Amino acid sequence: MHTPTRETDASVFGPSVRHGRVNEALLRELIPDPSECYAYLCGPGISKWDREAARELGTEPQPKFIETTLGNLLKIGVPNARIKRESSG
Repeated sequence: MHTPTRETDASVFGPSVRHGRVNEALLRELIPDPSECYAYLCGPGISKWDREAARELGTEPQPKFIETTLGNLLKIGVPNARIKRESSG
């Protein structure tokens, strides 16, 4: 499933493309049995520079793709041991 966020009409690409960000509703739709699936996350995550900048401002760093999607996968019942991660950024 591809989910472009900048394309205004993702339907021109076919049925395996959805417009917008990966969210909890999409994960629930695509993962019929969360307890039995494996999830592979690769994308931007909070970097050490994000953490340093937030610390200087006295705030928390804003979650990026990895943190948001990881939270949603856990929320729908995917076991943490079945979620593989590779972060960039």
